[in-house]
Amino acid sequence: MSVTYKLKEYFLGSNTCRGFYSRHQQLFKKGYNRFFIIKGGPGTGKSTLFRTVCQGLVKEGYSVELYCCASDNRSLDGLCVPSLGVVMVDGTYPHVIDPELPGVRDEIINLGSYWNEDILKNHFGEIQNYRKEISTSFDIAYRYLKEAKIAYEQWQFFFNHCINVEEAVKSQNSFITEIFDEVRRLEKLSEEQRLLASAITPEGPVNKYDLILQDIKNFHLLLGEPGTGKSTLLKHIYLMAQRKGLNIEAYHCGFDPQRLDAIVLPEISTAVIKHCYPHNFCLSDIKNVNKVSTFDLSLYIDQGKIRKFNIEIQDTRERFWNLIKLAVKNIERARICHGKLEKYYSSAQNFNELDRLTEQLLQKTLQYSVH
Repeated sequence: MSVTYKLKEYFLGSNTCRGFYSRHQQLFKKGYNRFFIIKGGPGTGKSTLFRTVCQGLVKEGYSVELYCCASDNRSLDGLCVPSLGVVMVDGTYPHVIDPELPGVRDEIINLGSYWNEDILKNHFGEIQNYRKEISTSFDIAYRYLKEAKIAYEQWQFFFNHCINVEEAVKSQNSFITEIFDEVRRLEKLSEEQRLLASAITPEGPVNKYDLILQDIKNFHLLLGEPGTGKSTLLKHIYLMAQRKGLNIEAYHCGFDPQRLDAIVLPEISTAVIKHCYPHNFCLSDIKNVNKVSTFDLSLYIDQGKIRKFNIEIQDTRERFWNLIKLAVKNIERARICHGKLEKYYSSAQNFNELDRLTEQLLQKTLQYSVH
């Protein structure tokens, strides 16, 4: 096949200040042809299945979207082949997914069919204890993230309190005009995807912008401290894109999913994106970049006012990042326990049968190329 394949990576969930946040259910709203919902315990081969199917699809020239796991960035939660309309997704806790149209569009694949229960029963106590430890670690992590949200809001308050609103709004309106002034209104309804490009993982905050933005040519990078209005500006850009009839990829914050981190408009090859830690990405890795502009919202801060809060801001900033570190430490502890748990299930799993299943799923997926 002569098709040039592309890989993109996203998160479907994240460990956030509001607990585990999932966008798995949104997949059912996209009109895909087939859903394979993969169920099974840790270490039963779900992530390996996804990677193997992905490799087979890429070999055939298909572009694939990979869904990374926020609780272990090295693992996968699923994949999608947009051109075939096929999705494979992990349907186990915490991203529990049940079929909406079982047998018609949705199929459950139970990897538990290939394990030896007697082996697992011999380790009942250990498995139960590791499960409890994982649950406790996540509970602690989410408490730290919730506390970090309070610190972050305090951090925002100082800068929001000191911003020159009139000048900021005037400049933001000019910025929006710069993006959309020459974009004609399309005679169609805007379609949107709400996604996660970033997540709080055992490695800390991680983003996937390098792959997500590989086809984008025009970049508008937003700079500024918390509270200077980056997320609000992104909301206005989202609404303007909607009025123009443009399709929208709206990327939510992996720490607080109620905030936006980026708006991508594929039809005009444009991205408007926060570009301050931890949202950084390397533009030099993206080919054929046409335009790069920066918009620093900190320019509209009254420096005389903000100096009065320097000590408080420094304290709040340090408190926020220390709480993030404590949360990450507990997410890492959960991953370590999960790794120990995987060993029990791996020892009980029949991987020869799993290999056959993986090949069957690949062939089933490829069948949709002739539909």
